[in-house]
Amino acid sequence: MASAQHREASWPNPFNDTNLTYLWEHEWKVHGTCAASLEATNNEFRYFQKALSLNNVTAFNPQMALEKAGITPSCTKAYSINAIQKAVMEYFRLDSHVKIMCTKQRNGRTVLSEIHMALSKTFNVTRMPGHSTSSCWPDDQINIFPIRDMHCFQ
Repeated sequence: MASAQHREASWPNPFNDTNLTYLWEHEWKVHGTCAASLEATNNEFRYFQKALSLNNVTAFNPQMALEKAGITPSCTKAYSINAIQKAVMEYFRLDSHVKIMCTKQRNGRTVLSEIHMALSKTFNVTRMPGHSTSSCWPDDQINIFPIRDMHCFQ
């Protein structure tokens, strides 16, 4: 039970019209089962434990990459896709774009929903395989909401 509470606090489901566990189920089915070939991530518990532990490592944390570039969560301020890409690429010393996913809210705001990054089998950030396509439009102003107020209802 503690792990579910930890996931909810550290990895909340940002999708309004889904049940609480939708995101976790999706992440395990799409990414976790692929990572299951490694002992460190060979079951659901280990997969989420590893993902959450990597997020706490400054050298791996995408949020730290954004904050270092002055891109901080806010209910009112938005950022360009180029600024987000540049911040992540510079922080992780990547020579290729990462895949950035956005969602449109009913009120028209574009929200950052995911930053896809490739990891080696030793859990180091590496170049994305193939061509990575972001779902954000180049002209969009992208909101990054605080984790405690994922939808910025006010």
